Amino acid sequence: MVRAYPAMLTTNMTSLLLSLVFFLTANLVLEVFGSCHQGDKPMCCKSRDMSCQKYGFRIDRRYGKCFCDESCLGSRDCCIDYADVCQPKDCLVTEWSQWSGCSVFCGIGYSERRRYRQRKPENGGARCPRLRQQRGCYAGYCEPNELMTNGIAMIMPNKYATARDNDNKIGPFRPKSTLPSHCVTVRLRHVNRKCVSSRKRLWTETLKRDMMICVECQGTAMMDGMGHCLGEGRKGKKSLWSAVGVMGCRGSWVKQSVNHTCSCNTGYDFIFV
Repeated sequence: MVRAYPAMLTTNMTSLLLSLVFFLTANLVLEVFGSCHQGDKPMCCKSRDMSCQKYGFRIDRRYGKCFCDESCLGSRDCCIDYADVCQPKDCLVTEWSQWSGCSVFCGIGYSERRRYRQRKPENGGARCPRLRQQRGCYAGYCEPNELMTNGIAMIMPNKYATARDNDNKIGPFRPKSTLPSHCVTVRLRHVNRKCVSSRKRLWTETLKRDMMICVECQGTAMMDGMGHCLGEGRKGKKSLWSAVGVMGCRGSWVKQSVNHTCSCNTGYDFIFV
C-alpha cells in the first residue's frame, strides 16, 4: 500500500528545496566571482585592510585574491562588484567663509578664510580640498614711530632729485631741509607684473627680483623729527614699496645697509618721495 501525501505538503517541500538550491547556488556564485557582499551586508573596509579579501574575479579581469577596501582602486585588485557594492563618496565641504581682517594693525600681515568638512571621503572617493586659504595684507593703523618700518615707501628715479632741490615740486610740499641725505641699499624681494608694459616703456622695467638698488632719503622727504623716510624699513626686515606714476607697480624689499654720507650713484638709483 502506497502512503499518500497531501498536495499542499508536496508543494511546500518543493518550494523549500528550490529556495535552498537558489541560496546555495547564489552563495557559490558570489564566492566564485569574489563579491564584496558578506551575507546580506556589504563588506566595505577603510583604508588598506589585508583582511578585507575574497577569492574571485577582480576589476582587472584576473582571478585570485581580491579586496574590498578603499585602496583597492589604486592597486586595481578590487573584487568585481566593488564599485556597485561600495559606491565611492567624495569629501563634502562647506562654502568659503568671508576673509578675516588683517592679522596686524600696522604693516604686513595676512588674512584668511576657512571652510569646513561635512563628510569624510569613503570607499575611495575624492579627498577633501584645502580647508584654509591665506593672503597677504597691509594695515596702515601705525604710530609715527612705526612708519619707518611698516609704512609703504614711495620711490621715483634718482634723476628727479635735482628737480626737488630746485623747486620742491616732487611729492607733497615740504619746507627745504638742511638735514643731510643718506642712502639705503635694499634687495628687491617682489616686483609686481604691472611694472612692465607691452604698450609703452616704463622706468620701472629695470626692477627685477633679487636686484640690489640704492634709494636716497633726502632731507626734504624725511618724516618730521624722525631723520628717516617713510617705508625705509629695518635692516634684514621686509617692507613694502610703490612706484610713483606707474599704476599698480609695487612690491617688497629687504633693507641691507645705510650709508649716512652719500648720494646714490650705482646706475640703479632712486629717491624716496
